[in-house]
Amino acid sequence: LVLVRHGEVDLAMFDGKKCLYGGVDIPLSSKGRDEAAAAAAVLEGEEDISVLWASPLSRAVYGAERIAERQDGMGRSAAAVVRHDGFREVDRGEWVGQTLEEIGSEEMARWNRDPTFRPGGGAEALADVAARVLAAKDELLARSPWGSTTCLVSHMWVTRSIVGEAIG
Repeated sequence: LVLVRHGEVDLAMFDGKKCLYGGVDIPLSSKGRDEAAAAAAVLEGEEDISVLWASPLSRAVYGAERIAERQDGMGRSAAAVVRHDGFREVDRGEWVGQTLEEIGSEEMARWNRDPTFRPGGGAEALADVAARVLAAKDELLARSPWGSTTCLVSHMWVTRSIVGEAIG
């Protein structure tokens, strides 16, 4: 299982402010599109990826499509990418668009320390994210041919959930 995080995003919808955006579907920046192409180039030299999954958010799908284009046998098509809602980024709720300073260090520390804490406005707790992601990962692996190379293009908290499970 190869894990790839999307590239840099374009924060124009937040007036360029460096803020939390989580599960909001925002596009990649020009640099992010270049990063996606670079990741695809690196993976082109690896064994053929037989299964390619992505978060349904456009920034992850873009990267997955670039990888598919460079893989033999993937049909060079967006249809080769399986989008799965279980791999979307954490819903930040009322924190979307706020900077770390606006949220406050105590609230952020609480969110990072307590996996059941939800900041409000429909936000997910880290325990919820991990449960959703790990269930989707189990589905992905069950649907992947034994011994095949599978690639998932997603987000920071998705990757942390999978890697955190692996290292306990």
